[in-house]
Amino acid sequence: MNNRIGQLIIISFILGVIFLFPTELRAFMTSTHYRLWADDLNTTGGFASSTNYQVEYSAGQAVTGNATSSNYLLEGGFQSTEEIPILRFQISKNYIAFGVLDVGFVYQDSVTATTTTNGFFGYATSLYQDGPLTTGSANFAPVSDGAVSAGQEEYGIAVSGLDAVPVGDVPITNTLQTIAGHSGYYGAGAYPENRETTVTFKLSTTPTTAAGDYSQSVYFIATATF
Repeated sequence: MNNRIGQLIIISFILGVIFLFPTELRAFMTSTHYRLWADDLNTTGGFASSTNYQVEYSAGQAVTGNATSSNYLLEGGFQSTEEIPILRFQISKNYIAFGVLDVGFVYQDSVTATTTTNGFFGYATSLYQDGPLTTGSANFAPVSDGAVSAGQEEYGIAVSGLDAVPVGDVPITNTLQTIAGHSGYYGAGAYPENRETTVTFKLSTTPTTAAGDYSQSVYFIATATF
C-alpha cells in the first residue's frame, strides 16, 4: 500500500539591507566599460595620498557650498555627489505546499526571488535551512545524485534564471549556499534591475517513507557589494 504524505514547507527570508529608492536613474552616463554617475566642469582634480590617507579632490567649480532651510539640505559641488546605494529583494511567496503525495511521482513547487541593485561589484542571493525536512523523528532524505527521481526518497532544489548558480538538483544545507549572483561591472545597462531567479523545490517518496506532516524553514539572504 502506498503511503500518503502531507507536505508543508514554510519559507521565510532575511534581507539584511534594503534601500527603497526610485528604480530609474537617469543622471549618469554609461558605456560598455564604465558608468559615470555624475560629471563635473572644473580646472583640476584627482587623487592625493600619503602613508595615512587618500583624498579625492576637485578645484575651480563655479558654485559650491551648502544651502539649508527647515525642509531641505543642499550640498553643492562635485565632492557632495554620491551614487545612492540600492538593494531591493523580494520573493514571490513565503511558503511551499506539496499537498498529499503518492509514490511514483516527483512533486514540485517554486518560489521566484527578484533582485535589483546598483552594487558596482555585483550581488549574491543565498539560502540555508534550519534543519532537515522532518516529521517527528523522521528526516526526509536529501538528494545526493544530482536529480530528484520518481520511486526514490529524495528532496532538493533546482535553480534557474540568468544569474543562477547551481546545476542540477542539489540538497539544501544548514550553511549558506549561493543560488544566484553576479560579480563585476554590468556594462551599459548600469545595474541589474528585477533579475529573477526561480528556486524549484522537488520531492519524491517510496513505500517505506515515513508518513506524516513534514516541515522546515528555509531562509533567503540577499547581499550587494558597493
